[in-house]
Amino acid sequence: MTPRRSNNTYGKMYISADSQRQRAFIRCAERAAEVKNFECLYPPTQSGGPSYQTLLEKILKWLDQSIYIIMDVTCYRTGRQWVTNPGVLIEFGIIAATDKLDQLSLFAEESSPIEKMHPFIRAKEITRYSEQHPRVLTRLIKKEIDQFIKARLHRPKSPIRPSG
Repeated sequence: MTPRRSNNTYGKMYISADSQRQRAFIRCAERAAEVKNFECLYPPTQSGGPSYQTLLEKILKWLDQSIYIIMDVTCYRTGRQWVTNPGVLIEFGIIAATDKLDQLSLFAEESSPIEKMHPFIRAKEITRYSEQHPRVLTRLIKKEIDQFIKARLHRPKSPIRPSG
């Protein structure tokens, strides 16, 4: 999926989620971003998409450009194990390594057991949601965006200013 363009945005918001399992989360994040005047960036699905190297270069560029990052860390059962989407884990590692954890909000479907998530992810606060209530999820995401904006607006040389 290509990033949406807007003339008057606060900045870019990176969405990290399993594109096959968390479609509802992605749609809700897009709606919330539109209301809050953020441009959405997220990687395309890998099927038929760019090579892994090209995709990784694009993700690194988009994470660098983003002033806010929203991530769905819902884990799912495969056989006897609980796993988180490997791409989401890689992106979380990049975010941690580039010191952008203060720009990150984590979400997980309420049926996903937190104790089965990776310990690094569990160390950060996770907002729980139900896929059965997309309007509630959109409101939760907008609330997280508002809290982020409020915290960042009062910092000297804040990167959050409408551009364009």
